[in-house]
Amino acid sequence: KLAMPVKVWLQSRPGIAVTGSIRQISPEADSTTGTYEVKVALPSPPPEMRLGAVVVGRAETEGPEVISVPSNALLQSGDGPQVWVVAENGTVHRRAVEVVEFSADSVVVSRGLSAGETVVTAGVNSLAEDQPVKPETEGKSGVNSLAESQPVKTAMEGK
Repeated sequence: KLAMPVKVWLQSRPGIAVTGSIRQISPEADSTTGTYEVKVALPSPPPEMRLGAVVVGRAETEGPEVISVPSNALLQSGDGPQVWVVAENGTVHRRAVEVVEFSADSVVVSRGLSAGETVVTAGVNSLAEDQPVKPETEGKSGVNSLAESQPVKTAMEGK
């Protein structure tokens, strides 16, 4: 988005950084790399950022409210990504979720879960609908309580 703030730093010396703003975004992606050229205005660049210097930039914007769950809570089936949610009566129910980001130890979900719900994080492939479970302390039983949702920051980073 034009005029959005961008943090820019030297690739060889990340400690040398400055904040600029987006002044131009290419309307089409590069056919080889699939990337978009973005030009950033730097009002007071340090002397080390002279013409031809290799820099890295990062722009962030607030996104919708999302929930992060441990990646081992995710159940992949032919119907898409799902999790087991523990109901108040202690039984589990399979729930479809929309995953917007994966990492080694967590999954960011934009739809399908609400803050405060409890999801199963161990043995997800051996459960059945309406099966009773006994939640214990987090980390021991494989049950994780979602305390609160959080806005995800959508980040674009490039050279």
